[in-house]
Amino acid sequence: MTTVAPAPPRLSAPDAHRLAAKVAADMFQCSLLYGEPGEDAIDQNRLELVTFLVEGLVDRYEFGFVNRSHQRVVSWHYRVTAAGDLLSDRPGGLCSTADLADTALFNLLWPTAAWFELSEREQQALLAASHLERRLVAPPHDGEGTWVDQRTYVAGATALRRSEFGPH
Repeated sequence: MTTVAPAPPRLSAPDAHRLAAKVAADMFQCSLLYGEPGEDAIDQNRLELVTFLVEGLVDRYEFGFVNRSHQRVVSWHYRVTAAGDLLSDRPGGLCSTADLADTALFNLLWPTAAWFELSEREQQALLAASHLERRLVAPPHDGEGTWVDQRTYVAGATALRRSEFGPH
């Protein structure tokens, strides 16, 4: 059974844009290193993340590459937390040594409890506005590699803590 986190405080639109831009910068570096995701997908994911952050609907967010066994090869995972006294890091510094032969890009969003309190019509409207196809699916399993806590992105009272899975 999936555990659903309580809704974090809603972010102001400017703070949500700041945080989503950091994730988009990571996606852009991933694209430069590995050829995916494409520019349109990065922009759509950024806009979706802004909406979900403003509405307090995202607990965790992850993108990366999986092999045919549905195992992570390289991945970046973000958890929404309270910022406290944290300072914001710069985006980037992604693993550049993963072998992505025979892999596929994945992108997941874990909703907060607030998502499930929305009507189906409200959920569908939010999903349609993002132009992304989202389904609740099981995350991939860890492949050969390790998780490393790397960076924290802060805007207002909210932080995104980034962890990276890869061949460290």
